[in-house]
Amino acid sequence: IYSKLATCQLAVPLLLPDPKKGTVTLLQEAMRSIVKEWKQFDGTSTERRIVDCNAHIVSFMRFGELNQFSKSELLSNILSEHRHFLYWNLIKGPMSNRRIVEGLVDVCWYLPSGKSENVVMFANLHGDCSSHPTQTEFLAKASYMNVLL
Repeated sequence: IYSKLATCQLAVPLLLPDPKKGTVTLLQEAMRSIVKEWKQFDGTSTERRIVDCNAHIVSFMRFGELNQFSKSELLSNILSEHRHFLYWNLIKGPMSNRRIVEGLVDVCWYLPSGKSENVVMFANLHGDCSSHPTQTEFLAKASYMNVLL
């Protein structure tokens, strides 16, 4: 499933919270199936597993409420029309309370041409970062840059 989501350039879960147990699971093993291809400057291409790349992580977190816009929608618009985070705040009906995604961290990648060492991974923490200290601490330590909205 992970490789199919990544092939479609959709964000994949990295940190999965269990609200009943109060734990958070790092889903690094699930990402081992994701293989990305880079176009080299000379026209050739290289494939590598995404977990074997030294990616710079740029994390996006929200502090408090954002009534004017959706952080996930903003990220999708910034990154590309082809990469999409899910807009859980736009869902109507029984899932609109966001219980499923509160505290979830999903990621997508920017793969520039040239070297696989230039990978940038964008992480999106769903929900208020002050309500998810484990995820916030993980992202603060692992990220090259943290963007707080």
